[in-house]
Amino acid sequence: MKTALSLSTPEEWETAGRLRADFREVRIDLIRDEDTALRLMKLCNEYAKSVKSAESSESATATLTAMPTAYAATSARYACADFDDTQPCERIPTIATIRSRKEGGEFDGGIGDWHLAIKPWLNSACDYIDVEEQFSPLAEEIHSYGKKIIASVHMNRMPGLSELSNIEKRLRSYGDIVKIVVAPGSMSDAADFVKFTADAQKPIITSIMGS
Repeated sequence: MKTALSLSTPEEWETAGRLRADFREVRIDLIRDEDTALRLMKLCNEYAKSVKSAESSESATATLTAMPTAYAATSARYACADFDDTQPCERIPTIATIRSRKEGGEFDGGIGDWHLAIKPWLNSACDYIDVEEQFSPLAEEIHSYGKKIIASVHMNRMPGLSELSNIEKRLRSYGDIVKIVVAPGSMSDAADFVKFTADAQKPIITSIMGS
């Protein structure tokens, strides 16, 4: 199981590192001002650069270690600034998300507005772009920037197994990873969703909302 920490402030970016989340999800629709957005993008870019530099250092040390003893160096172990420095650093991938109000977020615009809002992140060091089905016509462009797509749907109800399978197929047609979030109405619904998750093609992200 992997964990993602959703964030919309620079302070939460640092928290994701301390908590050792598997992913950082930048919720662009929840960012309240341009300065915060720019600071988060800068953190994303600087973080990717620092990890790349550390990985290069580790690779160089490994090469030296393979040489005769006189040239050997101690094994490299690096830590990023926002990690517990007693543990080796592993890069946390970044997901850029603009969640529509229709699917539980704060974004009210159409596909043109969504495109304008996500475009700066296509040029950033983020790894994944979360793309709802309504914005899927932009998938080809997003892929052209080297980004992977999390094709997502968020439903305030529990679809049947047949509908879930159809949703998965549609999302997989344009996404690298499928994400389906539903609202089970009973324990039986929850059990069906667990079965669907177990049987579905991987990779897949599933989650539930509601109480």
